[in-house]
Amino acid sequence: MSVVRSPPLSDPNLRTPPMEHYGSDPTINSSSTANNLDNIIVKRHKRNFSEFASHASLDSSEIKSMFAEIRTQQDVKFEALTSALTTIIAQNQDIQKSFDFLTSQYDGLSSKVSCLENEHLEYKKRVVNLEKKLHFMERQARSSTIEIRNIPKQPNENKQLISKIVQNIGVSLGLEAPFLDTEFKDIYRSKSEALVVEFTCTHRKESLLAEYKKFNKARRDNKEPLLNTSLIRLPTSVPPRPIYISEYLTVKARRVFYVARESVKNKMLAAAWTSFGKVYVKKDEGSLPVHVEEEEDLVQLINTLILRSHIDWHVIILTECWLPATSNIPDLDGYNFVATSRNKTQNEGVVMYYKKHLIVSFEEPDISDANSIILKLNSDTCIIGIYRPPSKKDTTDFTNSLDVNLSKLSSYKNLFLCGDMNIDILPNTSDKRSYDYLNCLASHCFLPGHNLPTRERSCLDHMMVKTKLEAVCFVVESSITDHECVALIINLKSQLDYSRNPFFRINYATLDAAVAKLNFEDILNCDNVNQATDLLISYLSSAISASSKVLKTPKRQRINKPWITLGLLRCMNNRDNLHKKLKKDPGNEVLTTTYRRYRNYCSTLLKKAKRVHDKTELENAKDNKKKLWQVIKSIGGFRKTVDLSSCLVSSVNPEGSVNDVNNYFANIGRKLAEQTNNFSNIILPLSSSIQSSAAYIPSKSLVLLPTDEHEAREAERRSPLRAET
Repeated sequence: MSVVRSPPLSDPNLRTPPMEHYGSDPTINSSSTANNLDNIIVKRHKRNFSEFASHASLDSSEIKSMFAEIRTQQDVKFEALTSALTTIIAQNQDIQKSFDFLTSQYDGLSSKVSCLENEHLEYKKRVVNLEKKLHFMERQARSSTIEIRNIPKQPNENKQLISKIVQNIGVSLGLEAPFLDTEFKDIYRSKSEALVVEFTCTHRKESLLAEYKKFNKARRDNKEPLLNTSLIRLPTSVPPRPIYISEYLTVKARRVFYVARESVKNKMLAAAWTSFGKVYVKKDEGSLPVHVEEEEDLVQLINTLILRSHIDWHVIILTECWLPATSNIPDLDGYNFVATSRNKTQNEGVVMYYKKHLIVSFEEPDISDANSIILKLNSDTCIIGIYRPPSKKDTTDFTNSLDVNLSKLSSYKNLFLCGDMNIDILPNTSDKRSYDYLNCLASHCFLPGHNLPTRERSCLDHMMVKTKLEAVCFVVESSITDHECVALIINLKSQLDYSRNPFFRINYATLDAAVAKLNFEDILNCDNVNQATDLLISYLSSAISASSKVLKTPKRQRINKPWITLGLLRCMNNRDNLHKKLKKDPGNEVLTTTYRRYRNYCSTLLKKAKRVHDKTELENAKDNKKKLWQVIKSIGGFRKTVDLSSCLVSSVNPEGSVNDVNNYFANIGRKLAEQTNNFSNIILPLSSSIQSSAAYIPSKSLVLLPTDEHEAREAERRSPLRAET
């Protein structure tokens, strides 16, 4: 067994003397000499401690002084931190005290506000009760008073002459007892030129009204003229005028009765009449009469109209609201309102109702001979509601003032001007004021939303539109007022879809040359202004169409989804551009990371926009079940199922289509047998009796063979449900 050891590996960086090797020595176990030991032992080379002699040792006093200096610095910093912390604690305590004080003040103010709101509600109820009492007292004061209208004012008219006229009316009606002067408590002519007669008792008033209705009914049945001025012996120089007699109603009841009569005219109600100062209506001929007293009944009519439209209107504008005679403006559920304050005549006033969730700003501009409200929905959309009374025949000041106010709103992209202007703008109107009015609006890029009659045969209620978005304007028959309702539907969040609509590009150089070649002699020689205008428009239209070419919108600029905005479209285009660059340079790690991050960011934005759009659609359709299911199907991507039964029968040859259906179902087995593979691949073995009969079975056929005992046992053996024995 060898006892020779391998020498340790030496570091090549150490310089050691070369080791001498010797051959086999017979005296290997004998003691070695000193020279031999020097040649064998490798000396370790470590640095001596003397090498550090050049570095001077630190004294303990110096170390102590260093630590003392460091401690002093730490103490200074600690004191600074302690003082700062003390200051912060004091400030926090002051802030806590201030916060506690503000909290207490807020609680006190909140309780005061709640108390004031409760007091306001109580005062409002008291005001309503006082108004009811005042209306009752006013109605009681007029319980024996009538109103006679359409009697011309007589020269040197006085109370004696008016009393004589009323007595002649009683004689003409055939009253049993003529009127005496002592039966008139008061008699006078009102501001509206009507005769107001107050009797000493209500019996005489009721008898006069009953005889008046009876007299007119009899003469109407006989096709004779009704009660008029010629029957009461007025001067013959005055042409005959029909005379109207009614109860002297309060302002509130007069307004309600006016609306009721208009409802009867529009066949929304069967009848409307007054009795003892109250207004009664009948919905149908056989229904019971209903007493209509408060203005809230009118609001119910408006709410009914809103519900019948099945549209969630965001803004509702009412004009000619009689605001000077209205102390409290009615509330509509889900709406806030703003009303004009500068109302001069009794029938003036504009009220705008807007949804409570809308954040709007409004102002009341100064427009001559009109009152108006400007409602600003956002930085791009503005709605103007105007009422111009018909008493002002000259519209010059109104048009100039409207021009100035519209110039201030020129920065808005979507402008809507609506209201009762009392200016007829029908195409063949005789109202000369409409030309200046329409020219003023056209100079501000306004177009009429409609030119349909809104009151009798005049278009007095206008809807002027300035927008690039698609809008739908229509006129709705209404029984609430004597004017028809004008409605406008526009989706401010929608984007124009150019995916299917091509656009025209005009070559202006070619257009200039085409216009220069036009001959305008026919236009200059035309005497009719309308025909000349039509010729000019046709010439210019033909020149524009000849100088234009149809172009399709590039695919990258199309918006096919309603939730995609222009910003998202640009984001998608940037994503596609990065993808194209990455295809050209797939090894670029920076470009790969940039594309992935931007792609994920774009996908997040698209998903978020779609979720917001879907949520909004569901919220808008929650009250309409049919629309709600349509939205759910569109969100879920459900396709419309095809009714296959309608595809079976042909309208051209129904007998042949029925035969085809019969042949299809009759040949199902044969076709299935033809498509079946050969039975040679059947795994289960057949019994001997079955094999003999199976020899005659043609290939590619389907047949049910009888089952024997062997096949049943084999099936039981192979079944995984066989019970363990």
